[in-house]
Amino acid sequence: MKFLILFFILLDAALLPAQNLLTNPGFEGGMNGWNELWTREPGAGQAAIVEKHVYTGTHALHIEHWGEKDWSFEQSKKISANPGEIYDFSARILAVQLRDWAELSVILYDEQQNVLNWAHGSRYFESGETYSLFSSRFVIPENVACIRARFIGAGTCELYIDEVSLQLQGALPDEMQYSLENDHLSVNLTVPSMALDIIDKDINQTYEFSGVSDWIVSQVDSAADSLAIHATLLSSDLEVMLSLHLRDKTIAFKCAGDSAALLNYHYDFPGFATSRDNDYLVIPWAAGMLLPVQEEFPFWEFSLYDWKATMGFAGVTNLENGYMLYTQDPWDTMIRSFKPQDSNFSSLQMRHLPVKGTFGYTRHFYLSFFASGGYVSMAQRYRSFAEQQGYVKPFSEKMYNNPNVAKLEGAVDFWALHPQFRSPAFIDSLLLFGMDRGIISLGGGWNNETDLTDVIQHINNHGLLSSRYDIFTDVWPPTHPEKDWYRTDGYPEDVIVNRDGSLREGWLAYLDDGTPFQGYYTCSATHPNYAHQRLTDDLAENLYNARFIDVELASALVECYSTVHPTTRRQDGRCRVQALNVVKNEFNLVTGSEEARDFAFPVVDYGEGTLSIMPSDHAGYDWATPVTDPGDEFIDYNMNPARRIPLHGLVYHDVHVPTWYTGDGLSKVPEYWLDKELYNILYASMPLIMPPSPQYWRQHRERFITSMNLVSAVTRSCGFAAMTAHDFLSADKRLQRTRIRVTVGGSWSISVMSR
Repeated sequence: MKFLILFFILLDAALLPAQNLLTNPGFEGGMNGWNELWTREPGAGQAAIVEKHVYTGTHALHIEHWGEKDWSFEQSKKISANPGEIYDFSARILAVQLRDWAELSVILYDEQQNVLNWAHGSRYFESGETYSLFSSRFVIPENVACIRARFIGAGTCELYIDEVSLQLQGALPDEMQYSLENDHLSVNLTVPSMALDIIDKDINQTYEFSGVSDWIVSQVDSAADSLAIHATLLSSDLEVMLSLHLRDKTIAFKCAGDSAALLNYHYDFPGFATSRDNDYLVIPWAAGMLLPVQEEFPFWEFSLYDWKATMGFAGVTNLENGYMLYTQDPWDTMIRSFKPQDSNFSSLQMRHLPVKGTFGYTRHFYLSFFASGGYVSMAQRYRSFAEQQGYVKPFSEKMYNNPNVAKLEGAVDFWALHPQFRSPAFIDSLLLFGMDRGIISLGGGWNNETDLTDVIQHINNHGLLSSRYDIFTDVWPPTHPEKDWYRTDGYPEDVIVNRDGSLREGWLAYLDDGTPFQGYYTCSATHPNYAHQRLTDDLAENLYNARFIDVELASALVECYSTVHPTTRRQDGRCRVQALNVVKNEFNLVTGSEEARDFAFPVVDYGEGTLSIMPSDHAGYDWATPVTDPGDEFIDYNMNPARRIPLHGLVYHDVHVPTWYTGDGLSKVPEYWLDKELYNILYASMPLIMPPSPQYWRQHRERFITSMNLVSAVTRSCGFAAMTAHDFLSADKRLQRTRIRVTVGGSWSISVMSR
């Protein structure tokens, strides 16, 4: 049976026409009612009343900011507000220059004047040659007692502001509730707050997900196993249809709307559930992180389209039961980690981003619950989802298409940086030391040797993988042609164009004299053609059977505003997959990449960086030179056995081989050499070896050889098999065990105790 329910915003006739609640909104009274401009960098900006570029009246506000960090300009007084009230905040803006971003928003305060939210009801500005009206409509959330209007931004900008307005428009209607239920879950939705109360009936555990404040519900259609909610996103005045479908222990959400409709800001759904003191955050940052909820995620928000985001999910568990959030659309999704007001424990919330300022496409995302198994159950649930998405291509299938892939099982990732390592004689010595499975990377653009055909053939003839470094992303202006490995072709025509028309800056290189040399990132839409051209030329002379592609899966997915090669973040991700597909399938090479994104796993075989939660300081500029002070984050997160779990292995051990970051090999931080060996063994993963010099190799050769043979003794037997379990066997989490299922001989059980 279907029920039709209508809701309306309740307007108070006494408020019509609405009153502007701001003091001196047109700046005709100078700076009266406004505080001075605040800048994160002292003296990095100024705000003044001017008589030019005025929209109405005789005065306007002029803000100039020349710093790189953030700034704010706000009303002096706070305004009393009540939960459920609806406000409209608007201003006429002339954005002459806008390098990063700027917006209008309000600060939310509770009764004790504590800040609940620094930027509620945000509305971004856009550059233009004339004044434009920018407005935001928002609802006051629970526990809010007053608000303060302000303008904020970051980076270089020049703005003229006039006719600012903050008006009370009405209030939300009374709450109503709708329910869904099956054998496993009981779901109660409250509108218009959009709060969810969910009971896991298998263990009688209740989860209360808070409401979200940007939704106005007009109609709810109810069916036996689903709800269809007709709503408006206030901040963008955008009509959407949010559907909930109950499937076993999962709620499947779908949010649909006009793809071309303007979406001024992100929207959040579902709300957050308050964590409990024995809970942990489960986040697939690199190989995987496990954080007690007393801590916050150390790297701010977990953006599923950014660096280290290996998989598109996150969850909360007490190591037995819990829940997880995951999405079909990692390109435009982030999962926030924060401590809600009146809570000492971190919670998670999913955030959905616009597509170039529009709604873009229908979003599909999920909330799943489990009664046992902790993060292992999360991994198993996500594996099933990944199979449905086409992300799972096991090594058995990859080997069928390219027999050389088999050489990865039990291999050592050996970087031959020094010319003395790039010789048949040195390769023979590695074979004598027992390294009969390995990738020998012969360098990249910095390698000036023109004839490596003999050593490549020697590597191939002895059953190893011959590889080299390559990169499709980075390009530099042709101002230093003496550095032939600074790619210049494609500058500026292939470079990503930012929303404001500027070119996307990339890697900052340094010349021999220490002079910084700014690089730029090329748009991924140009990468497949570049890959085809580059490999065609190179493989005509050098018969490599493998390739390592830097940056492609490491840098954040971005929107390109070029008129020649425009991309959304989703298109950006797909273009990167196409470029790697050229390497893997058009040229039949074993393919490695920096970092790992699971949507690319069908066309990439191994990832350097997957094991490194955080490399040592400056590792990107010096890959090999050993360091004694790697930095606190390296120690606290990369090496701490209590904060890392093999999520990658639990989902993709039979699909993709992880290694340490290129600049985080076994010998990079000698103090933790043994720890990395232990993780390689526990995770049954490939060790990365990069001797900084022949002298260092000779001095530590026995230790290198021990590492290679010790790890390979495990991985040559189960490096391509599915990881089925991971356990902490001691209270301090130092003793751990993984279980890996092999097709012959049952399964491996690997137990390791950290130092």
